[in-house]
Amino acid sequence: MRAVVYHGARDLRVEEMPDPEPGAGELLLRVHAAGVCGTDAAEWQHGPSIYAFPGPHPITGHRGPLIPGHELSGRVVARGSGVLGFDDGTLVACGAGYVTDPNEDLARVKPNMAKSYATVGLQRNGGLAHYVAVPADCCLDVGPFGLNGDAAALLSRWRSRCIRFIAAARSRENRRS
Repeated sequence: MRAVVYHGARDLRVEEMPDPEPGAGELLLRVHAAGVCGTDAAEWQHGPSIYAFPGPHPITGHRGPLIPGHELSGRVVARGSGVLGFDDGTLVACGAGYVTDPNEDLARVKPNMAKSYATVGLQRNGGLAHYVAVPADCCLDVGPFGLNGDAAALLSRWRSRCIRFIAAARSRENRRS
């Protein structure tokens, strides 16, 4: 696949990369749209400061060049083990932020303050590519809301909070079933 790859300040390259594979609890998305926000612009100009580069990142383990893109939407093309509720072709908005330890105290109340918090496109490869593997818990099926892929990707800062909240509630419902 082709991807935009960050190699350091003022060094973005379009490169051929291997297609990612979804791990346990993850979705593989064919990216529909990905935004470039102020964080990405600052990382390009002055970074790295937030990007997991050169790594390894203490939470994700990512090392080396990074595919940015934390504001994204895409269609599900594959699921890792343990993923429920996302059929092939489902259009999702990705909230990008997630916690690796859901039992951590802040994970439920203020996940972005949790010690195990990370973000797709900042601390692991993101959506400025044809495909991206993302935690299913930070994705939301936007079909019931009547959103298309462009609109789903444009929902920026508040989107991740809403998606985390709705996705977490649905994840709890699925575990009870």
